[in-house]
Amino acid sequence: MKEMLLKKFLFHFVNDQRKDKKFCFILGAGASKQSGIRTGSELAKLWIDELIQMESESAIQDWLQKENIPPDDLAQGYSKIYDKRFEVDPRDGFSFLEKEMENIDPSCGYSVLANILSSTEHKIVITTNFDSLCEDALFIYTQKKPLVVGHEALANFIRPFGSRPVVIKIHRDLFLSPKSNNEDTCSLADGFKKNLTDIFKYYTPIVIGYGGNDGSLMNYLSELSAIEGGLFWFYHKDHSLSEKISKIVEKFNGYAVPIDGFDELMIQLGDKLNYAPMDTKIIEFSEVRAKKYREQFDAINKGINLAGETKQALKNIVERTEVKNWWYYQQLINNETDIAKQNELYKEYLSILPNSPELTGNYAIFLDDIRKNYEEAEKYYKKALELEPSNANNNGSYAIFLKNIRKNYEEAEKYYKKALELDPSNANNNGNYANFLNDIRKNYEEAEKYYKKALDLDPSNATFNGNYAIFLNDFRKNYEEAEKYFKKALGLDPSNATNNGNYAIFLKNIRKNYEEAEKYYKKALELEPSNANNNGSYAYFLNDIRKNYEEAEKYYKKALDLDPSNVTNNGNYAIFLKNFRKNYKEAEKYYKKALELDPSNANNNGNYANFLNDIRKNYEEAEKYYKKALDLDPSNANNNGNYAKFLIEMERLNEARNFIDIALNINKDEKEKTVSLELHFYCYAVYWKEYSEAKQNVLNLLQEGVRSPDWDLEGVIKISAKLGHPELEEVKRLAKIISEKNKGV
Repeated sequence: MKEMLLKKFLFHFVNDQRKDKKFCFILGAGASKQSGIRTGSELAKLWIDELIQMESESAIQDWLQKENIPPDDLAQGYSKIYDKRFEVDPRDGFSFLEKEMENIDPSCGYSVLANILSSTEHKIVITTNFDSLCEDALFIYTQKKPLVVGHEALANFIRPFGSRPVVIKIHRDLFLSPKSNNEDTCSLADGFKKNLTDIFKYYTPIVIGYGGNDGSLMNYLSELSAIEGGLFWFYHKDHSLSEKISKIVEKFNGYAVPIDGFDELMIQLGDKLNYAPMDTKIIEFSEVRAKKYREQFDAINKGINLAGETKQALKNIVERTEVKNWWYYQQLINNETDIAKQNELYKEYLSILPNSPELTGNYAIFLDDIRKNYEEAEKYYKKALELEPSNANNNGSYAIFLKNIRKNYEEAEKYYKKALELDPSNANNNGNYANFLNDIRKNYEEAEKYYKKALDLDPSNATFNGNYAIFLNDFRKNYEEAEKYFKKALGLDPSNATNNGNYAIFLKNIRKNYEEAEKYYKKALELEPSNANNNGSYAYFLNDIRKNYEEAEKYYKKALDLDPSNVTNNGNYAIFLKNFRKNYKEAEKYYKKALELDPSNANNNGNYANFLNDIRKNYEEAEKYYKKALDLDPSNANNNGNYAKFLIEMERLNEARNFIDIALNINKDEKEKTVSLELHFYCYAVYWKEYSEAKQNVLNLLQEGVRSPDWDLEGVIKISAKLGHPELEEVKRLAKIISEKNKGV
């Protein structure tokens, strides 16, 4: 029998790797000893001592002699001793083994084995042990779930080339009638024989902690004709290998390798493989599990239709908390419905836990979202980050605050990036950064990348699905896919008011299904009456579709009472006041407020430009805002078209035509049909010679029912007349149909 130093084996394992070279591990009881499970030898000694107490020393010595079990090597007779000890009731033996392995965690050496099994081609463990150390280690250290073959009936599931780690328990799993008696352990089940033979055609075994005292595996190895690459049999340096093991090693041209122990071997192997300590991974995995648990608990607690019994049950569970940590106090705050009392509770509990970054960060969000106390909110955001600069959630929340409230986009992006650097797998931060890239940077390629990553990380998140639906609708114009994600979002959480409201907008704008749209608007407002966005969207629907101006104004005002700083609602109410109330003074006030709240909003800049042009006749200021709108969003077809109209009215026709062409190109698929109608009308009215199909395009769109109500085309008609249009009366007729909602063509 050949011997090899561990140092040489480690070099061979790490450096002599062919692509088809694969190792498997054969583990015996010695591999479990450092985890706290006694070896076969130790258990046999214990049971002999107990048998002596049950009978007499002389009787047991006679029995050992009769069974040919050497007193100085009781491990050889493990199975017979087990049978003798538990002969009164074999079930007591199962109970003993179960207690022996209860509450046992894998030793640190198993962390290396788990990493090898999960990240290399060496994915198979064959063991005579009943314990769950291998599968526990895989879950604790890698979060990978192995295929555990704990009974011969499952042997046909063994595959030599599977992608998942495999643990084969040839004496069965602890909970599947483990084989410990002499009769059961003297031979290997046929199912295991066949499949192990297939494995050994491709895998070189590394045997650790196995004394060869059962007949099953040893007899099988004695009968086996060949093993790929020989084998390596590791044994404790203070002991020697038995003659039968030496013969097996020699038979397969293998090597015996002396070691200090299983953990020592694995630690040296981990060093050669450049593995780092796993303590931080254990903490990380446990924190992720704790976070998911808390999120699920909170989600149930926040359910709008939550039954009273469930609500009370959740409160009862929280009250039984033994450790009064930040989450315990957060639950007490969440269970309070009065906002003022919630605020007092935050202050009280922060006096108990002043250094909790989680509770401090949550109070910042509360002050931001609920109290609208932005100065105090920022103070607590900063304090939370001082307490724990590496808290990914607080970095992400502060980024949202900087984006939405401070409009400090450079700083916001810095905190988004820091949050993702700290925790790249944080689904919320990926989704929120996607919104930032979409809304602020207009970097749609990058935005979609982060939307998809957020959904990969958390595919059942209703908010992410809804946000991606909006992106697909607004920027990809992929309405089929958008609707698929809207429906998925609502299927995941039918009570999400935001997604109900956004789907209503989709049904209104894209599907033109106004009955269904109104149903979803109303549902959104029923779910969350104080949602400013949904009140504003429904106001616009009542204004634009139902022509119910009294009700529309009621909802506009409610939306602005709920959130006076909502940019979209200020801008839309300004348009309403201009077009339907003809209250130009109030309209201008709201235009200016919208732009003060968000100077970089391209739509509001363009709409204010129209107001300055059409109502104030302040052409110099109007052009300034048209240009700003296009600087902010050059690919906005509507703003390009509106600026073209302005240039026509200013008789700068060459410039105007350039912007018409840009707008037509942007809207070449004519998905924005109102914009298409206006552009084709400008072409017909002013550039009829250059755009010979313009009139027919206008007629086709009018035939489809497309209109641009209340759009002022008088300035374009004047230029058309000045240019001597040969069909001026037709130009006037079509302009009237376009702007006055006349159904005839």
